[in-house]
Amino acid sequence: MKRILSKKMAKHSKFKQRMEFMLLKMFYCYITKFPKKMVAKSLDSIALNIGFRVGVRKKLVIAQITRAFPEYSAEKVLDVTKRMYLNMSKMIYEIFVIDKEELVKSITIQGEENLLEAETLTNGVLLATGHYGNWELLGFFLLHRRIKISAIFKRLSNPYMNSFFKDFRDGFGLDSIYKKNALRGIIKALRDNRMIFFIHDQDGRKAGKVMPFLGSDASVFMGLAKISIKTKTPILPLYHIRTPEGKHIIRFEKLIYPQQEDNDDVRIMKKVNSSLEQVIKEYPELWFWLHKRWKSVDKKRGVKLG
Repeated sequence: MKRILSKKMAKHSKFKQRMEFMLLKMFYCYITKFPKKMVAKSLDSIALNIGFRVGVRKKLVIAQITRAFPEYSAEKVLDVTKRMYLNMSKMIYEIFVIDKEELVKSITIQGEENLLEAETLTNGVLLATGHYGNWELLGFFLLHRRIKISAIFKRLSNPYMNSFFKDFRDGFGLDSIYKKNALRGIIKALRDNRMIFFIHDQDGRKAGKVMPFLGSDASVFMGLAKISIKTKTPILPLYHIRTPEGKHIIRFEKLIYPQQEDNDDVRIMKKVNSSLEQVIKEYPELWFWLHKRWKSVDKKRGVKLG
């Protein structure tokens, strides 16, 4: 009986996965085949009507923005919330619709001397960014400069969608390293003098260390710092910024070099987090407030948010 139920559940799961993939393909076909202006308006409409007005995790977003910026008025918080959803629609448009070569040419670089310093190194670099701006454009930009790039990804539970996104990334020359058992792939990539992307701004859960982030204690993922120390590889924080006027900026911060001393992982992550905090304070609408950034610490302390 259990075997029969298990087979039925497996068939149902596979059917569901295929349906999800079909919807993705239909959406992809629409945004890539229809007129660009029409697609841009449609994406903004979806972001406003489904994201902002219907409220996909809207209470959580408002609660977290209010927590990080207690000085903001209710109107300011709502404005940031609205523009965050619109940032998501612009991300999709920039990734899948517009010409990447033309977009990359329009980018203004800040801190280029830090990138040039990283390019002189011969044993790879660890790239640190967050779910900020259009983080996917960072890879396109570096590939445009003929820099070899790898990125850490979590394998999607839906194999059809996983293959779709992997093929899409491979088409641009971005090497994928899956999160599970990633260390071997990371070491191999560094030996090949690659730059490896880490998106470090999600809740570190039980494995993380507690340190302040945007005014509240958060569990911070320490893997980036530990790999930096273990492999003696510096970290280059970088961010994509889309200004309210529609200009694109990529900012490179100063390289963070590991030191062989006790608790250096904490020093490193405090610096990495500090650079992310700074850009969030400049343009808060560009950060992905939908993630429960303070979840594990709040849960441990009995704090309810959103």
